[in-house]
Amino acid sequence: MKCTIFRDFPKLRGSFWTWVALSIFLFPITSFSATPGEVTGEQKRWHRVTITFQGPSTSEDAPTNPFLDYRLDVTFSHAGSGKTRVVPGFFAADGNAGETSATSGSAWRVHFTPEEVGTWTYVASFRSGTDVAVSSNPLAGTADPSIDGASDSFVIADTDKASPDHRGKGLLQYVGEHYFRFQNGDWYLKGGADSPENFLGYHEFDGTYDSWGSFLHAYAAHIGDWSPGDPTWQGGKGKGILGALNYLASEGMNVVYFLTYNVDGGDGADVWMWTDHTEKFRFDVSKLAQWENVFSHMTQKGIVLHVITQETENDQGLDGGTLGTERKLYYRELIARFGHHPALVWNLGEENTNTTAQQKAFADHIRGLDPYDHPIVVHTYPNQQQVVYPPLLGFPNLEGPSVQSSVPGVVHGQTKEWRDRSAAAGHKWVVNSDEIGPYSIGVLPDANDPNHDDIRKDVLWGNLMGGGGGVEYYFGYSYPHDDLSCEDWRTRDNMWEQTRYALEFFHTYLPFNTMNHCDDLVSGSNYCFSDPGNIYALYLRNGGSATLNIQAGDYEVLWYDPRGGGALQNGTVSMITGPGTVSVGQAPFSGDSVALVRLGDPAAVRAVALATPSTITLPVNSTTLDGTGSQGDIVSYLWEKVSGGQASLQSPQTASTLVTGLEEGTYTFRLTVTDAQNDTDTDELSVLVWPEGGPPGPAIVSFTLVNADTDSDIQELTNGASLDLTTLPTTNLNVRANPGAEPVGSVVFGYDGNPQYRTESQAPFALAGDVSGDYIAWTPSAGNHTLTATPYSGSGGTGTAGDGLTISFSVTDEPDTQGPAAPENLRIDSVITP
Repeated sequence: MKCTIFRDFPKLRGSFWTWVALSIFLFPITSFSATPGEVTGEQKRWHRVTITFQGPSTSEDAPTNPFLDYRLDVTFSHAGSGKTRVVPGFFAADGNAGETSATSGSAWRVHFTPEEVGTWTYVASFRSGTDVAVSSNPLAGTADPSIDGASDSFVIADTDKASPDHRGKGLLQYVGEHYFRFQNGDWYLKGGADSPENFLGYHEFDGTYDSWGSFLHAYAAHIGDWSPGDPTWQGGKGKGILGALNYLASEGMNVVYFLTYNVDGGDGADVWMWTDHTEKFRFDVSKLAQWENVFSHMTQKGIVLHVITQETENDQGLDGGTLGTERKLYYRELIARFGHHPALVWNLGEENTNTTAQQKAFADHIRGLDPYDHPIVVHTYPNQQQVVYPPLLGFPNLEGPSVQSSVPGVVHGQTKEWRDRSAAAGHKWVVNSDEIGPYSIGVLPDANDPNHDDIRKDVLWGNLMGGGGGVEYYFGYSYPHDDLSCEDWRTRDNMWEQTRYALEFFHTYLPFNTMNHCDDLVSGSNYCFSDPGNIYALYLRNGGSATLNIQAGDYEVLWYDPRGGGALQNGTVSMITGPGTVSVGQAPFSGDSVALVRLGDPAAVRAVALATPSTITLPVNSTTLDGTGSQGDIVSYLWEKVSGGQASLQSPQTASTLVTGLEEGTYTFRLTVTDAQNDTDTDELSVLVWPEGGPPGPAIVSFTLVNADTDSDIQELTNGASLDLTTLPTTNLNVRANPGAEPVGSVVFGYDGNPQYRTESQAPFALAGDVSGDYIAWTPSAGNHTLTATPYSGSGGTGTAGDGLTISFSVTDEPDTQGPAAPENLRIDSVITP
């Protein structure tokens, strides 16, 4: 018998998931009478889809432990691709614990991230029995008929998100190379925060306190970075921590390192998943639901979750350091509640002291539970690298070292070493610099080290030019805003900017996934990263000049400023010819510099258009259009406005021009350059002009009349429209309010004089409501009607009100105003008042 459930399971995860999969086909299911779960969330590729079942009513402290003595697993299958994912579920109390702080209820839930468009089906397995949650036997315990066997299907559309939102990029995966890659094909280089490692020790999470003292994070300096439309909980909690993430994302950073367990001797002693810092078998449902709000915001902002599962002080704290019941349950809850996030890395522990056998057992267990194969890494002490890492080389369930270095100057060499040794072992590692010493210093605040020369030169560029996967910055404990007490990420603003410049250079100019470190090709103590014969990047730590050993061909030489970013610039030498060792000349600026040497005709014309800045807020109404980075023997420049409102180009025939008189909206400008041979090239850029006060809030821009029989659009419903029910395809109708570009948390509908006719807190925002996108039928009565929709930044009509839309329309004929009966399984989450 061919069992298609095994397609896309290259490792088969060991005996547990093999038997789970087989049991679906080989063991008869005694009953399929269990009620299907409620499907919520945006049913789109790479978005979170949540299924909530109604099962046994219980509580966090019930005698029968709902976390250990029940096991919910849901098998999702996609016939078109053959993919099957077995996803662990969890106890969700009342299903809204993040808002209610509930500790009891009958909601059982699974989060799923579909990787394919089309129809997915699911079948739930729900069993009860002593320690069944950590059993490797799929038939352990007893099937609970309230959920066991529940099945249904749903249809997934393609994503409507774009980078940096990870829902527009898909899973971050290990693909057998020295870099992780998103499913949309984008290669990943990281830059972000290693501190504060107790990021989740936040004062507005339920059940969170400092078990050592009284300090908890508030991130008050970042409350102003929170934006209307961002999630909060319990009437506005969370603005500090969410605003901090907004700030980091605005600086172009894309990863945060954080502990999920720092009690039992750990640093900070303020982060744990359980109901109490001494508990190991019962989890705080409302706290973890609030964590999920934060993690979802990270996903939308393009920030990878680097999950540090333990630290050196407590890596013997669960089961004495072995893989026992406590640790298995901990890993299961982590994966069940948070493993659906597309971009996530599991770290076996900071400064880890478990044995090699234990580390491999942990990694094997995580890989067996995690349906998405998120990368797994391990961190260790600087002086333990040669003890911890060599036995793990070639191990298939570890994707890299999370490197801690004692001083900045060793980072480049360590990056090259572990990259090369892992490749030789047949399982390439992604080598990241995740903590820099000395531990009392790390990365200093800008006030103490405004230029960050050593970190920029030796850590940031040292890792990247060694072929590493990127950096995270640790803050030393001897300075303000340290590894545990940091409340304001702006204290390292200059470091974030310099990191962004480095990442922009690699993504814009280098096919870095095809390149390798080649320091032997460049003179002195400089770095070379190259694909010999095609492209070379040189990092001159102290500036000046260098010689480069190149293969045959003509190469152009351009320069990049690692301290200021911007366009490529011309130096003293524009072209070099190989083979041989030749000088690349000097940069047009002093200090450390980057030379880009690439095969091609340096005389070929290339337009490069930039705007500084590219986003402005009125009353500022001007910006500079810069074409000085254009390449070739250019004899003329021409700037033109392609689209947008009023604008005045001060000197449109120069390389750089000021544009003034801008008004609210989006502009496109085109630069055309011409060389001495009359060859031309063009480049376009966009300038976004916000109104005074910044970006607009949520808005409703239109209404759509919907066929509730087929859930398809009939027409736009405009002001003054007249509907003839005898000519429409059905009288089972609905009306959808369509938001603008800014996020909308909820919509309050007004209808015929009732300003609170209906409140919708989830898209699609439908006048008569919907059940997971299935529009509920409604038929307007004959006569004249007025319809209003007002958007709000928060759910339930809370938060900031945005620009609403009001229309009047008329209906002719006399349709059946009763409409069809509501489905028996209809969940009423809003009430239409008379």
